[in-house]
Amino acid sequence: MRSVTKTVRTLWYPTKRIHDECKQEKQRKVIELINTKTHPRNPSVEVKMDALHRCFKLGESIKSVSQDIGYTRASIYAWRKKYLKKGAVALMNKKNIKPETLKEGSVAFNTEVEN
Repeated sequence: MRSVTKTVRTLWYPTKRIHDECKQEKQRKVIELINTKTHPRNPSVEVKMDALHRCFKLGESIKSVSQDIGYTRASIYAWRKKYLKKGAVALMNKKNIKPETLKEGSVAFNTEVEN
């Protein structure tokens, strides 16, 4: 077989149109991003600690917790990694840190005192 077209027809390599159609079918589900006051892009320490507690202490599945709180599974794993390295302070949003954030009685303060 010397003809490329004949080879393609014989071996049934996909054409560009078929390739594009298959590619469109396999695209990932688009997740709608929510960025409101009740569901901020950067959640509070309390939300992160609660998610970590539910997943890694209570044994809930990460998928169900992520769907429940509206943040990705990758976010939960990233929070866990930060928490294991530097504790609850690492979970604080650097953009939103205010001097009064570490008041006595807050989750971050209590966690740091216990460690």
